[in-house]
Amino acid sequence: MRLTASTLHRRGVDALEGGRLTDAEHLLRRALDRADDDDLRALVLASLSYVAAERGRVRDGLELLDGVGQVSALVRARVESQRGLLLMRAGDAGGARDALTQAVRGLDQGDVLARTLLNRSNVHLQLRDLRRARDDCIGCVRVSEAAGLGVLAHRGAWEVRAHHARGVRRVRALGRALAEGGRPGLRQLERRFPKF
Repeated sequence: MRLTASTLHRRGVDALEGGRLTDAEHLLRRALDRADDDDLRALVLASLSYVAAERGRVRDGLELLDGVGQVSALVRARVESQRGLLLMRAGDAGGARDALTQAVRGLDQGDVLARTLLNRSNVHLQLRDLRRARDDCIGCVRVSEAAGLGVLAHRGAWEVRAHHARGVRRVRALGRALAEGGRPGLRQLERRFPKF
């Protein structure tokens, strides 16, 4: 029995969430070959972009997203959410904020909106906007709780506390590091300010 593009995409996402990148990429490529709908094709490209980013090829992932054509508003929002995540990973906090904001405007309630808010909160933190980072974490908790997504609600609540406690210290320490030694290198910053 020949599997549909939708089934292959769903299985590819399951493999991706399970950390099986090779299986995910194989299934997603098959889904892309069979996709005859622009919205489904865009969702498959978004999933493939994540695989590329997980393999250290963020720019390749962004190029895949650039290949998305005309799609529905909801799918466009999901693609922009993915673009925001990849731009964040590429170090383009401003571009990531813009893409994630566009995504938030187009998403309805649910896990994608909750994750997008959580990602945008991290971007706000990178941009030293602690108030907006906290607000997005609170938004993530509210959306997650309304949708029955306990794990995301818990993670959002934890990050609210983390942004407040760690974020303030990191931003202040980064300011001191910049004042003391000019512009520190990326490795120096990563050692002094590891991800949480």
